[in-house]
Amino acid sequence: MLEPVRENGAIRDFRIDHINDLGARMSGGTVESLTDTSLDDAPAGELREPLSSLYRRVAETGESEEVEIVFDSGAVARYRASRADECVAVTFSDVTDTRQVAARLRDAENRFRLAGEAAGVGVWEIELGRGVRYTSSVHDAIFGYPDGLGEWSVERFLESVLPADRQSVRDTFRLLEEGAEGWTFLCRILR
Repeated sequence: MLEPVRENGAIRDFRIDHINDLGARMSGGTVESLTDTSLDDAPAGELREPLSSLYRRVAETGESEEVEIVFDSGAVARYRASRADECVAVTFSDVTDTRQVAARLRDAENRFRLAGEAAGVGVWEIELGRGVRYTSSVHDAIFGYPDGLGEWSVERFLESVLPADRQSVRDTFRLLEEGAEGWTFLCRILR
């Protein structure tokens, strides 16, 4: 928790009213050494100016702000500042693992897409109740759209299913929407 130190009405600095262990470590000190000290006196290094500016904007406008900072070590921290009465409350989150997991997931999805394309396998992803999220270029080509269709939906898919198979596929979607788990269906399509 940072308390603004004002001079002639303008914020000159902040006094660290309260800091937890993580905040102290990320600031390069200890809880004891940082509590009741000036932000200008805290060992923040190159982060001092961007964070001080962020805290000042939040104190003056009352609008919460968030920033992510990548350290030389590769660690990523998210700083969120919000005004609480006359003070600025700051939360620190180490989002390094989250960022790394997201990057690995993107890489895996890309490899899956490339493998599907190389094997000639079409892929589509659907969120029941929300609609089709993704179709691969091979999927679109299989359905007769070599340049892609753009916007797929369950109804558009059903229009491509042979009329004799359509009700069975509709029934499968209905069961899934009602909570059935796992599904497989075979159907013929029009092209």
